[in-house]
Amino acid sequence: MLPASTSCRDINLANKHSFRFNVRAANFVEIQSQLDIEYLQSISQQTNQLLILSGGTNTVFLSDYDGIIVKPKFNHLIVASEDDFGIEIEVGASVNWDQAVQYCLTQGYHGLENLAGIPGDVGAAPVQNIGAYGVSVSDYITHVTGLWLTTGETQTMSQSECEFTYRNSIFKTHPFKNQFLITAVGLRLSKDPVMNLSHKDVAKIMSEIDKTPNNLFNSIKAIRARKLPCPERIPNAGSFFTNPIISPDEFSSLKQQYPDIPHYSYQKKIKIPAAWMIEQCGWKGRWCGHVGIYRDHALVFIQDGAAQPHELVKLIDQVTSDVQHRFKVCLQPEVVLVGGA
Repeated sequence: MLPASTSCRDINLANKHSFRFNVRAANFVEIQSQLDIEYLQSISQQTNQLLILSGGTNTVFLSDYDGIIVKPKFNHLIVASEDDFGIEIEVGASVNWDQAVQYCLTQGYHGLENLAGIPGDVGAAPVQNIGAYGVSVSDYITHVTGLWLTTGETQTMSQSECEFTYRNSIFKTHPFKNQFLITAVGLRLSKDPVMNLSHKDVAKIMSEIDKTPNNLFNSIKAIRARKLPCPERIPNAGSFFTNPIISPDEFSSLKQQYPDIPHYSYQKKIKIPAAWMIEQCGWKGRWCGHVGIYRDHALVFIQDGAAQPHELVKLIDQVTSDVQHRFKVCLQPEVVLVGGA
Protein backbone atom coordinates (compact mmCIF):
# COMPACT_ATOMS: atom_id res chain seq x y z
CA MET A 1 0.00 0.00 0.00
CA LEU A 2 1.39 3.40 -0.98
CA PRO A 3 0.98 6.43 1.28
CA ALA A 4 -0.83 9.52 -0.04
CA SER A 5 1.68 11.85 1.63
CA THR A 6 5.36 11.82 2.48
CA SER A 7 6.90 8.60 3.74
CA CYS A 8 10.63 8.11 4.30
CA ARG A 9 12.91 5.45 5.71
CA ASP A 10 16.20 6.02 7.52
CA ILE A 11 15.74 9.79 7.60
CA ASN A 12 18.11 12.31 9.20
CA LEU A 13 16.32 14.25 11.93
CA ALA A 14 18.69 17.22 12.12
CA ASN A 15 16.23 19.43 10.26
CA LYS A 16 13.16 17.93 11.97
CA HIS A 17 13.91 19.24 15.49
CA SER A 18 15.29 22.63 16.47
CA PHE A 19 18.14 21.31 18.65
CA ARG A 20 19.42 19.75 15.44
CA PHE A 21 21.29 16.72 16.75
CA ASN A 22 22.52 14.57 13.86
CA VAL A 23 20.40 11.48 14.61
CA ARG A 24 18.19 9.31 12.40
CA ALA A 25 14.73 7.76 12.41
CA ALA A 26 13.87 4.38 10.90
CA ASN A 27 10.57 5.67 9.47
CA PHE A 28 8.90 9.05 8.96
CA VAL A 29 5.26 9.38 7.85
CA GLU A 30 3.15 12.48 7.21
CA ILE A 31 -0.58 12.11 7.85
CA GLN A 32 -3.20 14.12 5.98
CA SER A 33 -5.80 11.54 4.96
CA GLN A 34 -7.42 8.24 5.86
CA LEU A 35 -5.19 6.53 3.30
CA ASP A 36 -2.14 7.70 5.26
CA ILE A 37 -3.62 6.21 8.44
CA GLU A 38 -4.12 2.88 6.67
CA TYR A 39 -0.54 2.95 5.40
CA LEU A 40 0.72 3.75 8.89
CA GLN A 41 -1.25 0.86 10.33
CA SER A 42 0.25 -1.49 7.74
CA ILE A 43 3.86 -0.61 8.58
CA SER A 44 3.32 -0.22 12.32
CA GLN A 45 2.61 -3.94 12.61
CA GLN A 46 6.39 -4.34 12.54
CA THR A 47 6.97 -2.00 15.50
CA ASN A 48 4.97 -0.66 18.42
CA GLN A 49 7.05 2.51 18.62
CA LEU A 50 5.17 5.60 17.41
CA LEU A 51 6.20 9.18 18.06
CA ILE A 52 4.01 12.13 17.08
CA LEU A 53 6.18 15.08 16.08
CA SER A 54 4.79 18.53 15.38
CA GLY A 55 7.18 21.41 14.64
CA GLY A 56 10.01 19.79 16.58
CA THR A 57 10.77 22.93 18.58
CA ASN A 58 10.03 21.30 21.94
CA THR A 59 11.60 17.90 21.24
CA VAL A 60 15.22 16.79 21.57
CA PHE A 61 16.36 13.47 20.11
CA LEU A 62 19.14 11.96 22.22
CA SER A 63 19.71 8.96 19.96
CA ASP A 64 18.52 7.33 16.74
CA TYR A 65 14.83 6.47 16.78
CA ASP A 66 13.99 2.91 15.72
CA GLY A 67 10.25 3.37 15.40
CA ILE A 68 7.93 5.50 13.26
CA ILE A 69 7.76 9.28 13.53
CA VAL A 70 4.30 10.58 12.65
CA LYS A 71 3.80 14.19 11.56
CA PRO A 72 0.42 15.86 10.94
CA LYS A 73 -0.12 17.75 7.70
CA PHE A 74 -3.27 19.83 8.09
CA ASN A 75 -2.92 23.43 6.91
CA HIS A 76 -6.42 24.89 7.02
CA LEU A 77 -7.63 27.99 8.87
CA ILE A 78 -11.38 28.58 8.74
CA VAL A 79 -14.03 30.60 10.56
CA ALA A 80 -16.26 28.17 12.45
CA SER A 81 -18.71 30.67 13.95
CA GLU A 82 -19.07 34.38 14.57
CA ASP A 83 -21.20 36.86 16.54
CA ASP A 84 -21.06 40.54 17.44
CA PHE A 85 -18.52 40.00 20.21
CA GLY A 86 -16.17 37.34 18.99
CA ILE A 87 -15.22 34.69 16.51
CA GLU A 88 -14.30 31.02 16.64
CA ILE A 89 -11.69 29.79 14.21
CA GLU A 90 -10.38 26.30 13.53
CA VAL A 91 -6.70 26.03 12.69
CA GLY A 92 -4.96 23.00 11.20
CA ALA A 93 -2.31 21.28 13.28
CA SER A 94 0.58 21.96 10.89
CA VAL A 95 -0.01 25.71 10.62
CA ASN A 96 2.90 27.65 12.11
CA TRP A 97 1.79 29.01 15.49
CA ASP A 98 3.32 32.47 15.17
CA GLN A 99 1.88 32.90 11.68
CA ALA A 100 -1.55 31.97 13.04
CA VAL A 101 -1.24 34.59 15.80
CA GLN A 102 -0.18 37.22 13.28
CA TYR A 103 -3.04 36.32 10.94
CA CYS A 104 -5.57 36.69 13.77
CA LEU A 105 -4.14 40.10 14.64
CA THR A 106 -4.44 41.37 11.06
CA GLN A 107 -8.07 40.16 10.94
CA GLY A 108 -8.95 41.87 14.21
CA TYR A 109 -9.26 38.67 16.25
CA HIS A 110 -7.73 39.35 19.66
CA GLY A 111 -6.42 37.46 22.70
CA LEU A 112 -3.35 35.62 21.43
CA GLU A 113 -0.97 38.58 21.24
CA ASN A 114 0.99 37.54 24.37
CA LEU A 115 1.72 34.21 22.69
CA ALA A 116 3.40 35.81 19.67
CA GLY A 117 6.78 34.48 18.64
CA ILE A 118 6.44 31.03 20.23
CA PRO A 119 8.07 28.58 17.80
CA GLY A 120 6.37 25.44 16.58
CA ASP A 121 3.08 24.40 15.03
CA VAL A 122 -0.52 24.75 16.18
CA GLY A 123 -0.92 21.02 16.89
CA ALA A 124 1.64 21.14 19.69
CA ALA A 125 0.02 24.12 21.42
CA PRO A 126 -2.67 22.21 23.35
CA VAL A 127 -0.38 19.29 24.17
CA GLN A 128 2.00 21.55 26.05
CA ASN A 129 -0.65 24.13 26.92
CA ILE A 130 1.81 26.73 25.71
CA GLY A 131 1.91 29.98 27.60
CA ALA A 132 3.86 33.18 27.97
CA TYR A 133 3.61 36.58 29.62
CA GLY A 134 0.47 35.86 31.63
CA VAL A 135 -1.52 33.99 28.97
CA SER A 136 -2.02 30.28 28.25
CA VAL A 137 -3.48 28.91 25.02
CA SER A 138 -6.06 27.00 27.07
CA ASP A 139 -7.63 30.39 27.89
CA TYR A 140 -8.85 30.51 24.28
CA ILE A 141 -9.19 26.88 23.14
CA THR A 142 -12.76 25.71 22.52
CA HIS A 143 -12.01 22.24 21.22
CA VAL A 144 -9.29 19.94 19.92
CA THR A 145 -9.90 17.48 17.09
CA GLY A 146 -7.72 14.51 16.29
CA LEU A 147 -7.36 11.03 14.83
CA TRP A 148 -6.68 7.82 16.69
CA LEU A 149 -3.74 6.26 14.87
CA THR A 150 -4.76 2.71 15.74
CA THR A 151 -8.31 2.95 14.38
CA GLY A 152 -8.45 6.06 12.19
CA GLU A 153 -11.45 7.30 14.16
CA THR A 154 -11.94 11.06 14.60
CA GLN A 155 -12.64 12.54 18.01
CA THR A 156 -13.35 16.13 19.06
CA MET A 157 -12.69 17.08 22.67
CA SER A 158 -14.05 20.11 24.49
CA GLN A 159 -11.82 22.49 26.41
CA SER A 160 -12.71 20.89 29.74
CA GLU A 161 -12.09 17.38 28.42
CA CYS A 162 -8.52 18.38 27.54
CA GLU A 163 -7.72 18.67 31.29
CA PHE A 164 -5.40 21.63 30.91
CA THR A 165 -3.02 22.57 33.71
CA TYR A 166 0.30 24.42 33.78
CA ARG A 167 2.24 23.27 30.69
CA ASN A 168 0.23 20.07 30.67
CA SER A 169 -2.84 18.39 29.18
CA ILE A 170 -4.52 15.03 28.77
CA PHE A 171 -2.60 14.60 25.51
CA LYS A 172 0.59 13.89 27.45
CA THR A 173 -0.99 10.90 29.16
CA HIS A 174 -2.03 7.35 28.20
CA PRO A 175 -3.82 6.51 25.95
CA PHE A 176 -3.51 9.84 24.10
CA LYS A 177 0.27 10.17 24.11
CA ASN A 178 1.66 9.23 20.66
CA GLN A 179 -1.66 7.61 19.74
CA PHE A 180 -3.98 10.59 19.28
CA LEU A 181 -2.86 12.77 16.37
CA ILE A 182 -4.18 16.31 16.75
CA THR A 183 -5.45 17.58 13.40
CA ALA A 184 -7.06 20.91 14.36
CA VAL A 185 -7.54 23.33 17.24
CA GLY A 186 -10.56 25.57 17.82
CA LEU A 187 -9.98 29.03 19.29
CA ARG A 188 -12.54 31.57 20.53
CA LEU A 189 -11.19 35.12 20.11
CA SER A 190 -12.53 38.60 20.77
CA LYS A 191 -13.37 41.28 18.23
CA ASP A 192 -12.62 43.89 20.87
CA PRO A 193 -9.01 44.47 21.97
CA VAL A 194 -8.17 42.12 24.83
CA MET A 195 -4.79 42.86 26.35
CA ASN A 196 -3.17 41.09 29.27
CA LEU A 197 -0.50 43.39 30.69
CA SER A 198 0.03 41.53 33.97
CA HIS A 199 3.62 40.48 33.27
CA LYS A 200 6.08 43.09 34.56
CA ASP A 201 8.21 43.16 31.38
CA VAL A 202 5.13 43.67 29.25
CA ALA A 203 3.66 46.26 31.58
CA LYS A 204 6.90 48.26 31.54
CA ILE A 205 7.11 48.43 27.75
CA MET A 206 3.41 49.10 27.25
CA SER A 207 3.43 51.94 29.81
CA GLU A 208 5.62 53.91 27.41
CA ILE A 209 3.55 53.42 24.22
CA ASP A 210 -0.07 53.35 23.07
CA LYS A 211 -1.90 50.35 24.44
CA THR A 212 -3.00 48.70 21.21
CA PRO A 213 -3.02 45.02 20.18
CA ASN A 214 -0.46 45.73 17.47
CA ASN A 215 1.91 47.36 19.94
CA LEU A 216 1.41 44.49 22.37
CA PHE A 217 2.20 41.95 19.64
CA ASN A 218 5.32 43.85 18.59
CA SER A 219 6.43 44.30 22.21
CA ILE A 220 6.13 40.58 22.91
CA LYS A 221 8.14 39.81 19.78
CA ALA A 222 10.80 42.31 20.84
CA ILE A 223 11.07 40.84 24.36
CA ARG A 224 11.43 37.32 22.97
CA ALA A 225 14.03 38.42 20.40
CA ARG A 226 16.07 40.06 23.15
CA LYS A 227 15.99 37.06 25.48
CA LEU A 228 15.72 33.99 23.26
CA PRO A 229 17.96 32.85 20.40
CA CYS A 230 16.47 32.11 17.00
CA PRO A 231 16.53 28.29 16.53
CA GLU A 232 17.54 28.68 12.87
CA ARG A 233 20.66 30.55 13.98
CA ILE A 234 21.49 28.88 17.30
CA PRO A 235 20.15 25.33 17.82
CA ASN A 236 17.90 25.23 20.90
CA ALA A 237 14.56 23.90 22.11
CA GLY A 238 13.28 26.99 23.89
CA SER A 239 12.64 26.91 27.62
CA PHE A 240 14.19 23.67 28.80
CA PHE A 241 12.50 23.33 32.20
CA THR A 242 9.11 24.25 33.62
CA ASN A 243 9.00 26.77 36.43
CA PRO A 244 8.72 24.80 39.69
CA ILE A 245 5.51 25.18 41.68
CA ILE A 246 6.03 24.80 45.42
CA SER A 247 3.97 25.04 48.58
CA PRO A 248 3.77 28.25 50.66
CA ASP A 249 5.77 26.54 53.42
CA GLU A 250 8.53 25.57 51.00
CA PHE A 251 8.58 29.10 49.64
CA SER A 252 8.76 30.60 53.14
CA SER A 253 11.85 28.52 53.85
CA LEU A 254 13.50 29.62 50.60
CA LYS A 255 12.64 33.27 51.17
CA GLN A 256 14.42 33.23 54.52
CA GLN A 257 17.60 32.25 52.67
CA TYR A 258 16.96 34.34 49.55
CA PRO A 259 14.90 37.45 50.46
CA ASP A 260 14.88 38.70 46.86
CA ILE A 261 13.72 35.45 45.28
CA PRO A 262 11.28 36.23 42.43
CA HIS A 263 7.94 34.46 42.64
CA TYR A 264 4.36 34.40 41.38
CA SER A 265 1.15 33.17 42.95
CA TYR A 266 -0.36 30.16 41.21
CA GLN A 267 -3.51 28.42 42.42
CA LYS A 268 -2.72 28.86 46.14
CA LYS A 269 0.87 27.81 45.52
CA ILE A 270 4.04 29.64 44.50
CA LYS A 271 5.79 29.51 41.13
CA ILE A 272 9.56 30.13 41.10
CA PRO A 273 11.41 31.01 37.87
CA ALA A 274 13.68 28.09 36.98
CA ALA A 275 15.92 30.51 35.07
CA TRP A 276 16.61 32.46 38.26
CA MET A 277 17.68 29.34 40.15
CA ILE A 278 19.93 28.19 37.30
CA GLU A 279 21.49 31.64 37.12
CA GLN A 280 22.05 31.68 40.89
CA CYS A 281 24.00 28.44 40.49
CA GLY A 282 26.34 30.19 38.06
CA TRP A 283 25.31 28.40 34.88
CA LYS A 284 24.10 31.29 32.76
CA GLY A 285 26.41 31.76 29.79
CA ARG A 286 28.57 28.72 30.61
CA TRP A 287 29.56 25.97 28.21
CA CYS A 288 30.18 22.27 28.78
CA GLY A 289 31.95 21.02 25.69
CA HIS A 290 29.80 21.88 22.69
CA VAL A 291 26.61 22.57 24.68
CA GLY A 292 25.86 25.43 27.00
CA ILE A 293 23.39 27.82 28.62
CA TYR A 294 22.42 30.86 26.56
CA ARG A 295 24.05 34.08 27.76
CA ASP A 296 20.78 36.04 27.76
CA HIS A 297 18.44 33.44 29.26
CA ALA A 298 19.43 30.73 31.72
CA LEU A 299 16.48 28.53 30.78
CA VAL A 300 17.68 27.99 27.22
CA PHE A 301 20.16 25.21 26.44
CA ILE A 302 22.08 25.63 23.18
CA GLN A 303 24.67 23.83 21.08
CA ASP A 304 27.32 25.04 18.66
CA GLY A 305 26.50 22.62 15.85
CA ALA A 306 29.14 20.04 16.78
CA ALA A 307 27.55 18.66 19.96
CA GLN A 308 26.80 15.03 20.73
CA PRO A 309 23.70 14.00 22.72
CA HIS A 310 25.76 12.65 25.62
CA GLU A 311 27.12 16.17 26.20
CA LEU A 312 23.61 17.53 26.66
CA VAL A 313 22.71 14.70 29.03
CA LYS A 314 25.76 15.53 31.13
CA LEU A 315 24.87 19.23 31.23
CA ILE A 316 21.27 18.47 32.23
CA ASP A 317 22.52 16.28 35.08
CA GLN A 318 24.93 18.94 36.31
CA VAL A 319 22.42 21.78 36.22
CA THR A 320 19.57 19.86 37.87
CA SER A 321 21.95 18.50 40.52
CA ASP A 322 23.21 21.97 41.40
CA VAL A 323 19.69 23.38 41.66
CA GLN A 324 18.54 20.44 43.78
CA HIS A 325 21.51 20.80 46.11
CA ARG A 326 21.16 24.54 46.56
CA PHE A 327 17.37 25.06 46.57
CA LYS A 328 16.03 21.58 47.35
CA VAL A 329 13.89 21.93 44.21
CA CYS A 330 13.72 19.33 41.44
CA LEU A 331 13.64 20.80 37.93
CA GLN A 332 11.36 19.04 35.44
CA PRO A 333 12.02 19.19 31.68
CA GLU A 334 9.56 21.15 29.60
CA VAL A 335 11.11 19.72 26.45
CA VAL A 336 10.37 16.18 25.34
CA LEU A 337 13.55 14.09 25.51
CA VAL A 338 13.45 11.13 23.13
CA GLY A 339 15.87 8.20 23.40
CA GLY A 340 19.10 8.05 25.36
CA ALA A 341 22.72 8.88 24.70
